[in-house]
Parts: sequence; C-alpha cells; structure tokens
Amino acid sequence: MRNAATKYAVLVMGITLVLAVSGGAGGCDQAGGAKQPKAATQPAAASASATAVPAEFKPHEVASGEFRFKAPAAWKKADKPGSTAVMTLFIDEQRSSLRVNAMELAPGTGLQQTVAASEAQIPKANKNFKHAGTEYFQAGGAQAARVMFDVTARGQNLKVMQVLLSHGKKMYGLTFTAAADKFPSLAATFDQVVASAEFE
Repeated sequence: MRNAATKYAVLVMGITLVLAVSGGAGGCDQAGGAKQPKAATQPAAASASATAVPAEFKPHEVASGEFRFKAPAAWKKADKPGSTAVMTLFIDEQRSSLRVNAMELAPGTGLQQTVAASEAQIPKANKNFKHAGTEYFQAGGAQAARVMFDVTARGQNLKVMQVLLSHGKKMYGLTFTAAADKFPSLAATFDQVVASAEFE
C-alpha cells in the first residue's frame, strides 16, 4: 500500500496545484470520455472549530507561520516533503499520510472554482479515482472544502480526503491518504487536525 498511497496523494495535490495557479476551472465541462455520475456536493456546514483539538497535538507551520495547524506527535515529519508538498507527515508504517501545500491563486480563481475543477479533472487524469463527495465548511475563520475520492488500483483500495482552505490570495491544501479499511479509524483525528487550522 505504501507506494500507491504516496503516488495518489501526490497526484491529487499536483493537479489541484496546477488548477489553482492556472485558473483551470474553465475546462471542466469539456468532453473526456463517458461521464461518471456526479457525487453529492453539500452546502456549507458548521465550523470545524466545534471539534475539540487534543492538547498533546504537536504544532506545525508553513509559509513562515502564515498557516498553522496541529497533529499527533506520533506522526513523523518527512525529511523531504516531495515535489508538490511543503510538508509531509507519515502517519503509520503503511505510509498513510498528510501532505500540506500552499498555493497562490490565479486572478479570478477562488475556492469553488478550484474545487469544481478538482472534482472534474482528477478522475479524468486517472480513471482509478472516483469523486465520492464534497462538503463546504469553515476552518480557522477561512472558507474551506472537503473533497473525497475513492481510489482503486492494483488490488488496493484507498481513500483520499483533500481539505482546501482559502485565505486571502492563497489556498492551503491538506491531503490525507489512507487505506480504505483504515480510514474510518483515522477520520476523527483528521477532523481534529483540520479544526486546529489557524492563519496569521
């Protein structure tokens, strides 16, 4: 599972980065083979701040402290975050992971445009992806979206959850990846990490 989890987390983050900086939402409706049923997109939910964050979580920051969050101390920070991330935390021996990125938004591109493009373009870029749902909410005082993907490849089933937070002219991405059968046991912790988000 290790290589697959890493590969697909990088794919999701890389495509979203390109969409954000290029304003790529304009190509969402182009024909690209058979259309897949569209997963449900939920309206804005309550703020993630309602979720309690354990006091023992370890603080992290990116972009010189512009964005801060907390995560379990047991999650190991990678020496090299990877080509599309500014930080990578490995969660367990199976390389379940959290990858963090900061993206400058193209003029006229916001959270909803980037999310719409991500929902459409990521499954087109790799047919192993299926968009499983999107939810809008608030975290750290910023508009946010949670985009879920189910991934099946080489006999492995993964879940990828990308949380995008829009703040000023930047968008921050938290991409959580884990085996599908392990994801439910990690989901509450993922929500706590998101709830800890803060901006300078």
